[in-house]
Amino acid sequence: MGNSNSIFTQGFTLLELLVVVAIMGITLAIGVPSLQSFIVDNRLTTSANDMLTALQAARSEATKRVKFAGVSINGNSWEVFVESQDNVVQRYKTATNISVAVEGNSNPIFRPEGRLNSVNVITMTFTSTVGSAQRTLTIAPSGKIKITNP
Repeated sequence: MGNSNSIFTQGFTLLELLVVVAIMGITLAIGVPSLQSFIVDNRLTTSANDMLTALQAARSEATKRVKFAGVSINGNSWEVFVESQDNVVQRYKTATNISVAVEGNSNPIFRPEGRLNSVNVITMTFTSTVGSAQRTLTIAPSGKIKITNP
């Protein structure tokens, strides 16, 4: 009973390690593109929600102060102002790789009763410069704001 000829080895063989690394590589190759798509989608949603917040703030300032208030859009940034563009209340900026296109009046302005100072619908389209994802923000003349995912 003294000596035993069996020797137990501990650890992994090179073959086992290579199989695990190959499986991890395949899993990452499948998962990374969907992760990038998720990040782009999240940035679009964040930028559209930031614009929604800015528009709601402008509408709120207009009704609270009984003055005209709006959002001044300058490329990929915008400012909430009251009465004139010199009286800035808040500033916002889009996420990287996001562009904003505005149809209609580029600076939506709200009247003191909360309605849009325009009879036309204003549409803003947020597009990713990396992919083809979009978000559309629509402002009705009544002042109602809606985000859609086309």
